Amino acid sequence: MALLGNALLSRLWESHKYRVLPFPGGRGAGEIIEVYPGATLRTMGPASYKSRPDEAVRLGIATCAAAGIKLDVDLRLIALACRYNSGTAKTPDFDVADAFVALCTAILHVEGACRPALAPDPIWQERLVKEWEGAIWVPTITTSAAA
Repeated sequence: MALLGNALLSRLWESHKYRVLPFPGGRGAGEIIEVYPGATLRTMGPASYKSRPDEAVRLGIATCAAAGIKLDVDLRLIALACRYNSGTAKTPDFDVADAFVALCTAILHVEGACRPALAPDPIWQERLVKEWEGAIWVPTITTSAAA
């Protein structure tokens, strides 16, 4: 998967439309960010969300709302997020819920409501680490909706 991801990022970078960290040089006005739905959800509350996709979707919506972003989500999406199965497992795999949480994180990033989740490094400054290695982005907004 890492090779496929790198190939995709390389093509986006080569398009001159996006800035892709950690590839060198700024290209374009768009920015590609790295999102881990599990990291996003840990900032919102639940540690084990894979068994609760409806909660993951609800928390994504609530976090956007706490940042002043109203999402109009079709109830069919929530239903799909709870039952989707890619065909590789006997039980739902919740990929739709992961994708929705990643989308919420991207929306929050555009609105300036995310931060890089970097471990403190005593040698390198945060800016240099982000430029050289990239970062996983998580919301800065917390919500009382976390259960």
